[in-house]
Amino acid sequence: MKAYSPDVDYVNYGGVETVGAVMRPGEDGNWVLKKEAQEQLKALSIKYSDLALKNEKLENELKDFGHRYNELILAVGNKHKDESRHETVLRYIHDCECSCEAAGQ
Repeated sequence: MKAYSPDVDYVNYGGVETVGAVMRPGEDGNWVLKKEAQEQLKALSIKYSDLALKNEKLENELKDFGHRYNELILAVGNKHKDESRHETVLRYIHDCECSCEAAGQ
């Protein structure tokens, strides 16, 4: 057996029990969200819309990063034996940095 709160209006709408604190009967007889619930829904919509835009921006940045990384990896014409292209690129960069530092000292 369900425990009902005396402080909340429970309404059976189309076989679904709905809390009357969120819904109210509209002028046309259909149930509509109360003003407070509409404001909360609007705030959530804005929040999730902002999150969706941030997510899209991050996805685009990740794609751009991937393209730039692939460009570096594919710039290696010949990878060294027993190395991945990534390791070869990393070694090339390290070797160049070390030789540049040695030349500057």
